[in-house]
Amino acid sequence: PGTFGDTVEYLVVAGGGGGGYAQPSSVYSGGGGAGGLRTNVPGVVNAALSPLTGPSYSIPGPFASPQPYAVIVGSGGAGDSSSPNTSGARGGVSEFYPTPVSHPSPTRIRADGGGGGSSYPSAALTGGSGGGGGTSNPPANKIGATGNTPPYSPPQGNPGGDGLGDGGTGGAQGGGGGGGAGAAGQNGQPPNTGGSGGAGVQVAIAGPAPATTGVGALNPGPGQYQWFAGGGGGAGRSTPGPGGVGGGAIGGYGNQSGFDATFSTGGGGGGGAFTGAGPSNGGNGGSGIVVVRYQIAELTATAKASGGAISFYSGKTIHTFTSSGTFTMPG
Repeated sequence: PGTFGDTVEYLVVAGGGGGGYAQPSSVYSGGGGAGGLRTNVPGVVNAALSPLTGPSYSIPGPFASPQPYAVIVGSGGAGDSSSPNTSGARGGVSEFYPTPVSHPSPTRIRADGGGGGSSYPSAALTGGSGGGGGTSNPPANKIGATGNTPPYSPPQGNPGGDGLGDGGTGGAQGGGGGGGAGAAGQNGQPPNTGGSGGAGVQVAIAGPAPATTGVGALNPGPGQYQWFAGGGGGAGRSTPGPGGVGGGAIGGYGNQSGFDATFSTGGGGGGGAFTGAGPSNGGNGGSGIVVVRYQIAELTATAKASGGAISFYSGKTIHTFTSSGTFTMPG
């Protein structure tokens, strides 16, 4: 409260989905979908330059006693499987909300876990972003799953890509990439290539993007960090699908397991590949993250709340949660 009002800016990213498990008849599995991403930081856009910034979020006060806000950070979905022919697991939900919920405040901010990649005969799973479809012999469940499930506006994610090939001419070739917060996953590509994971998005909430290496993934193009929620790459017969920028993992190829996504980004795991030498796991999805920041009136950096790892930049206080905890406003 004071000069800068009672609003906070937030980033809530759920856990990414696991890549599909690969074994006989489950040839090139789909990549895991990225965890859902929700934010109200100004200027955030997807790959098509459509805005992803949600409405303002008010924390009313002053309070007679400290007011806790629950922070839930979702875990990444598993790509390995004790059960044959199963899709990767869906990532965990991330949330930010006042407790008790009956306290006068905005509704809780929830991001849903990314969907697991397909593994014959199991279909890809829906989620914040959808898992990629697998490709198999015989053909089954090659279709990528839908994202933004359940739906929010602006959307929290995108669909996964479809697998390419089946038991006909050309055989199985490549699984689809998992969807990302910024773009859909790519379909499997000829010849014998897994689809790329969908791109994530940059949310520069924790400081200067070129220098803040402790939050989010690096985008090698601009050389900047704070990229989140990239989809996992699909597996390919000879060439793996790359992970989407924002922590998405590369898929496997040949008889290779998919790779694990980057932790604390919500990236999707890579799909596993099988060409006859033995089963391969899908990669694990990356855990999520929650970041809350607010502006202060004092010239000296200070915190008006507790919880998470606290940092300061450009007159704002930043609370970063890489595991579940409590954001508490003082009385």
